[in-house]
Amino acid sequence: DACGNQILVTQAITILAVYPPISAGPDTIVCVGDWATVNADNPWSMPIAWDNGVVDGTPWQPVATLLYTVTADNLGCISTDDMWVTMEDIPVVSFTADLMGGCAPIEITFTNTSTTTSSLDNCQWTVDGSPIAGDCSSAIYTFQSGGLYDIGLTTTSINGCTNSDQYDDFIFVEDVPQAAFDVSRSAVQSIDTEVEFFNNSVDASTYSWDFGDGTSSTAENPTHNFPEEPSGTYTVELFAYSPVYGCVDSAEMNIEVQELLLFYVPNTFTPDNDNYNQTFQPVFHSGYDPYDFELLIFNRWGEVIFESHNADIGWDGTYGTSSEGVVADGTYSWKIEFKTKYTDERKTVTGLVNLIR
Repeated sequence: DACGNQILVTQAITILAVYPPISAGPDTIVCVGDWATVNADNPWSMPIAWDNGVVDGTPWQPVATLLYTVTADNLGCISTDDMWVTMEDIPVVSFTADLMGGCAPIEITFTNTSTTTSSLDNCQWTVDGSPIAGDCSSAIYTFQSGGLYDIGLTTTSINGCTNSDQYDDFIFVEDVPQAAFDVSRSAVQSIDTEVEFFNNSVDASTYSWDFGDGTSSTAENPTHNFPEEPSGTYTVELFAYSPVYGCVDSAEMNIEVQELLLFYVPNTFTPDNDNYNQTFQPVFHSGYDPYDFELLIFNRWGEVIFESHNADIGWDGTYGTSSEGVVADGTYSWKIEFKTKYTDERKTVTGLVNLIR
């Protein structure tokens, strides 16, 4: 006070500690083989510790589903919180195909048979490493060319667990062969109908020939004799097959069998009314066009005394009308013009005939 008197008073103040706030965080799912990290929510920055050997903020690799507890210590006031770390197996990847291969182009459907602890959320299909369209149910892909193909599938669960597998050389596709052939000749005459066939097919191992005349062959390079009669056009078809799936291609070519031009002209006839050798005319067996024919008979002065446009009608030894009578015995010249049946070539043949009564 004003006189210099004083008194000292001591007061003891005790500050009591309280329980600190602490949160371990939400329960979490970890895929087998993955790493996990815990980060507790510690707003007062109290000293904390996790059990089971876990260090806050440091990754570790869980090996089993387990409850983890974090402890915060505020001057002996202890707070705890728990979190479950659940282990989820990665998906077991598998798939099937409705076909293991075939002839290109071929559409194949792949079906996902993978299994997972939860459920699948995303699936990615690949062919030889390149993505194709598909989902977690199936994928459809058209193989345009031959070869061995690797098929891959990556699956991801709703919890983010991922696994992949690839089936190497899973699909085998064959290219369709290219059928082709050549022939020694495409037109033959009935006297010689043999044709050689030269197979030029690609990517084929077996063959079937249809010669168009009711016969066939499995030889690679056959030789065939076509019927001498009847003449006409035969369509030859080659079927070429691949070695594994029997993929087939065909090629065809026409072979023409032509009648040989066969005829003869007599050098004598006897129109004496005995029913034998009464007319003079060429005798055609084959190879001519009966609709393009002309026969002319000339006397010694070069005059036309007979004309016919029908190979079946010959000269009976008369001149003009029947009232003009018959011609005298002797030698007469003739000329035949006709067209061949297949080449449209016009031929002219001349000669002499003896008329004897």
